[in-house]
Amino acid sequence: ARMKIQHLTYERQFDKRVDYAVKKEVKRREKLSKRERVLLRLRDYVSESILNLRCPSCSRVYIDFRNCACITCASDNDPSYGCKIMFCGYCQKNLGYDSGAAHNHVRICEKGLKTLYPDAALEGILNKQKKINLRKFFLHVVKNYELCLEISKMLHVQFKEIGFQFEDFLFRQDFQHAEEDEDRVLRRLDTDLDDLVLEEPDEETEPAIAHLMLMGFQRRQAREALQASNGVLRDAVVQLLNNN
Repeated sequence: ARMKIQHLTYERQFDKRVDYAVKKEVKRREKLSKRERVLLRLRDYVSESILNLRCPSCSRVYIDFRNCACITCASDNDPSYGCKIMFCGYCQKNLGYDSGAAHNHVRICEKGLKTLYPDAALEGILNKQKKINLRKFFLHVVKNYELCLEISKMLHVQFKEIGFQFEDFLFRQDFQHAEEDEDRVLRRLDTDLDDLVLEEPDEETEPAIAHLMLMGFQRRQAREALQASNGVLRDAVVQLLNNN
């Protein structure tokens, strides 16, 4: 009984320290300028939502997994952990609960190696996808070269781990056609970033919309762009797809 009481005491002390640290950080961020506040939130978003492998169903983070690239959202150490759906280690698509169908998808995944057991090669595939998502996020969400460069400096250690050198993947001229003034970007992004998740097309997505989504458009934005162009953009995208 004494050991149990002592354990509870330590637990309460730990909770108090965590609560104090959180409140202190909240107060610190309240004193920041809008630019500093937005940069921190963008840094956190990139670190948590783009550089991490997450379950596409419940968003739990996975540091690593072993063996088969058909992943089940679960833990060997905690039976209650995870939502138990299966997803593809190559493309992170939600594959549901049908084990046979899920494994068949992994075997033929367009982003994969046509094998269930990619071993060390999987890290390179995942890092490549992370770099694609980073480029899309910087160009189509942040839309400002200087802010993107600042974020890359804040995350240079994590970027180095996946082989992402900002100056090698993005140039100032890449932002020429869509770059926004910094003040406008700060006003736009000084909000909740949860709705900025990069969407991925599914099998039922119209090819023209899917292609625009892979270029960084959100599904709604792609649909509106196709409608606004009176068919011109759709014809151009379809021709591009046929040429490929």
